[in-house]
Amino acid sequence: MPIKNPFSGMLTSIKKVKAKGLVLPSYLRSATTRGSVDLRSTAPDVTNVNLVNYRNLSSQLDIIKSLSYASPDWSQAINSLLRFAITDVYQITAFTFDGKVDVNATNYAQALAARFDCLPPDYEGFYTQSDLRSTSESLLRQLVTYGAMSSELVLSAARTPSFIRAVSVKDIKWEKVGDRAVPYIELATGGASNRISLDSPLFFFTSLDQDLDEAYPISPMTSAVQPVLTNEEFKNDLRRAFRKAALPRIKATINSDKFKESLPSAIRYDEEKMATYMSTLISDLETKLNDLNPEDAIVFFDILNIEHHSAGNISFDKNVAEYKSLLDANVAAGVKTLPSILGRGDSQSTASTESMLYLRYVEGMQEKVNSHYSKMFTLALRLAGFDIYCQFKYSDPELRPKSELASFESMKQSTVLERLSYGFISDEEASIQITGRLPSGNFAALSGTRFSSGKSTVENPYSNTSVTGEGVTATKNQKDTKSDAPTGNKRTGGQQSGGK
Repeated sequence: MPIKNPFSGMLTSIKKVKAKGLVLPSYLRSATTRGSVDLRSTAPDVTNVNLVNYRNLSSQLDIIKSLSYASPDWSQAINSLLRFAITDVYQITAFTFDGKVDVNATNYAQALAARFDCLPPDYEGFYTQSDLRSTSESLLRQLVTYGAMSSELVLSAARTPSFIRAVSVKDIKWEKVGDRAVPYIELATGGASNRISLDSPLFFFTSLDQDLDEAYPISPMTSAVQPVLTNEEFKNDLRRAFRKAALPRIKATINSDKFKESLPSAIRYDEEKMATYMSTLISDLETKLNDLNPEDAIVFFDILNIEHHSAGNISFDKNVAEYKSLLDANVAAGVKTLPSILGRGDSQSTASTESMLYLRYVEGMQEKVNSHYSKMFTLALRLAGFDIYCQFKYSDPELRPKSELASFESMKQSTVLERLSYGFISDEEASIQITGRLPSGNFAALSGTRFSSGKSTVENPYSNTSVTGEGVTATKNQKDTKSDAPTGNKRTGGQQSGGK
């Protein structure tokens, strides 16, 4: 008996959704400007800026945004997350409320995604990039920087989805309307009378680890502000100390007795003239020594002694290294990125463990993007009249190159085909899981036919070596044949064939 959909009545109310876009990007938003206006870049210029001064910016979100671009560790953490989480393959599947794949709705969703990726909203002029990958990069950067991401599904005049517009979370404010918290954007001019209400089902807002006591999201990078600023102060101190102490300096010594003997009597016995003459000599000597090039020769009288001056064997490198290690650990924890990803791994074994832990973190952030798009595509399909829900999913992040993933893909395909053989999944689900697309028109229905019964074999996909329980290294062939390592003597009947 088919399951009745309890949400079918919502399709009538969805038809009331307004088609007009809600909000423009912040750099285009203005209450008083009309016509053509030059847009200025507001990106932080760090060429001649002391990053420690960012602590004096007007708000914490401004500090976090500026440091996310200016701090090397912070920038690397965000860049790594975006590159890992946003993969080049994604799947979109529409399901009825009894869990079956809706072929027509899935076709529509995949065609809609292809339009977002390849076509502009219209051909009346230039539009900034709105493909899913670019939109995902903007949304995920917002999520990791501000603790939330938001976007709007913009409809055309024909009430069909036109494109996805990412909205800056930094500009969103909240107000209490009845028993709901409603988002809005307040323009720079006009006050409360010039607000843009975001109270629309076309506006989507997804927060990360939302605090139930707060209406506003809290940036996951809040804990990184103090460590990063402290690290910048330390680097400034280290830079100044290095220039003063680490490199040898030229030391010039004047023999005062010989200097006085070389002076004319008119100057030697006049204290004022001697002081003036000595100051002039020292100033000229400093200028000449400071302007020396490495290949220049120095010619001087024996009243001078010129040599290199250094700190000798005095060194505080252990104290510096210990303090730097403490700061690096705090920065890595603050930006939620393990040291190996930032290029500071201690060993190969540690790096392997940290990389796997980091992938779990990336998967959690990727799941937020998947959920955000799933809700958006669900609304788009329901606006088109499909009584379904939609699931959007990026492929799982991987450290291995594609050439090494072939054996793992073969295992996955074998598992999917076995489920298909027993009828646990439909032909459409199997096709989407294997290829990411619906089956072609000439496929043969195989669900529940037991075509692979008794044929399933799972190969060991690892081609590298590993350590066995006895603490010795075994190759793939030795592991597959259950043989000892490193001799390769095969076990038979509980005894080694090569034993006595």
